Amino acid sequence: MRRLIPDMQHMPSFRRIALFGGICAIVATSALGYQMRAPLIEGFYTKTIETGFAVKYIDIKGRNHTSDTHILAALNINEGDPILRLQLNDIRERLLNIGWVEDALVRRHLPDRLEIILQERIPLALWETDAGHKVIDSAGKTITEANSRNFTHLTVISGENAPAKAHEILQMLQTEPELFADVWAVQLVSDRRWDVFLRSGVTVRLPESEAGNAWSKLALIEQEKQITARDISTIDLRIPDKLVVEPNKFIPAKGQKT
Repeated sequence: MRRLIPDMQHMPSFRRIALFGGICAIVATSALGYQMRAPLIEGFYTKTIETGFAVKYIDIKGRNHTSDTHILAALNINEGDPILRLQLNDIRERLLNIGWVEDALVRRHLPDRLEIILQERIPLALWETDAGHKVIDSAGKTITEANSRNFTHLTVISGENAPAKAHEILQMLQTEPELFADVWAVQLVSDRRWDVFLRSGVTVRLPESEAGNAWSKLALIEQEKQITARDISTIDLRIPDKLVVEPNKFIPAKGQKT
């Protein structure tokens, strides 16, 4: 149903406009009783179709991830339906039930075109759950139709209530782009503070307060000494103005004397 819209040839003629106006006047001034309303309304819509006021084009904008199948199911519109019968608010509400859709604008362009403008959710992170990874947006809401396997480049978050706080921690970590480039996961600990996991294998324990300052100080040390490339397992920043480093534990090979 998505077609290109010609510029002029589908615009209503003066004859169709006049006939359409006459139909509206008849409906507005009719004194028929309640029992006659249904057939009169049906006759009205039949006349509007005959004069060209029927759905012929659906123009969808802003779609990057949302499937045509989900959109068409939500629209529940067929080509040739009377365009004046469409309940635009109902259509919008059905579109908002699609997991990818954050907001939607539905507009009618007479005589025969419906315009849909979608605002999709932006994937922020992968939330680690017992049921597997789920894609969340900046508000911490799960994007139900998103396949996590298509978003393995996103940071993994874990911990109870982590989705609601993910945007804040990731925004803070991104203030140091070079250090953030090595981050692959973060974990909310006791709903108070974060552990940051680097691809180098190092775990950074951030403090509960002033986490941004601690992260910036680590970035300065990293620039000067490349501390994350050393043979360490943990960098603990929880003590103010101190950096505690825990080396990797040496595990002797089987049969090796100690």
